[in-house]
Amino acid sequence: MGQSTVRRTALLLPPLVALLAGCASLACRPATVVADRREERTRLDSEFRGVRTDEVGRVGQVRRDRLVHEWWVRDTQGRWHRVEEDTYRAAEPGREVGVCL
Repeated sequence: MGQSTVRRTALLLPPLVALLAGCASLACRPATVVADRREERTRLDSEFRGVRTDEVGRVGQVRRDRLVHEWWVRDTQGRWHRVEEDTYRAAEPGREVGVCL
């Protein structure tokens, strides 16, 4: 296995793992919970944009930082559930909301 093949594999592996790990989050078991609290959280995410080669021939990733907004609702048992923005906006203490388990 040549050095370029190893380098190419090393660059392609992280996005592939992230893609496959994301499939687990697609499964949703709908449930209804009573909202106790809601919270909007913002996090910094580094988005993979591609691969480039510099003037010396080194291969590197092209990434872009971006802010990601997430909406969370806590139920009366103290468990936090990530929800869509419209569900977040409708969540009031004591009110039932639909979530994915």
